[in-house]
Amino acid sequence: KVGQYMSFLKSLVTFNDEGLPANQKRVCEVFIRTEYEDCIIKTKTGNNEKEILIDFDSTRIPSRKTTPKWITLDRFIEDCEEDEFEYYHEQITMLSELCVGRNNYCIDMISKLFSYGMCLAIVVNDSLRSERGYLVRAAYLRLLKNLYVDVDPFEVKALVNFTRTWNTPQTDIPSYHTLATSPFSETFVEESPHSRATTPQIEL
Repeated sequence: KVGQYMSFLKSLVTFNDEGLPANQKRVCEVFIRTEYEDCIIKTKTGNNEKEILIDFDSTRIPSRKTTPKWITLDRFIEDCEEDEFEYYHEQITMLSELCVGRNNYCIDMISKLFSYGMCLAIVVNDSLRSERGYLVRAAYLRLLKNLYVDVDPFEVKALVNFTRTWNTPQTDIPSYHTLATSPFSETFVEESPHSRATTPQIEL
């Protein structure tokens, strides 16, 4: 399992953030519906949706024969080797790219492996605060967006417009000079005794 291989597949299914439907469908069929499905490290929820388990048995990683079949996501992130983590991270990223462009075929197949509740539980998991944890949460956030948010039918909802405009704007707004000479201005403006100019008296 090499992460660069998943990264290579990711570059084949999208271009400039646009999905390539034919390539997306082919890659999805190969990795999910054929004998190559074992290349996908499966993820599931435990007793509750907050407990995330990863299928990481010894048949897939011969060097880890003592590893139990299902381990928690927290333990996997902490104990796995760098190449193992890179493969898992690139796998989630690649699966999210298969759904770009609202590819319904890939969305229907991948949604059976990754439920909405499981993806959301990983995204909001505050215990994943390490560098690896943030990378996994970011990958699942993109998967959540492409798998459950940006999908058909995408209905446009009208937003409330809080801006109010005048149909007939007021044009007879008094100027400052008019307000200053108005008899009502004396009510609001009082002349200060210090504002009067005084001329010194000189005795000859």
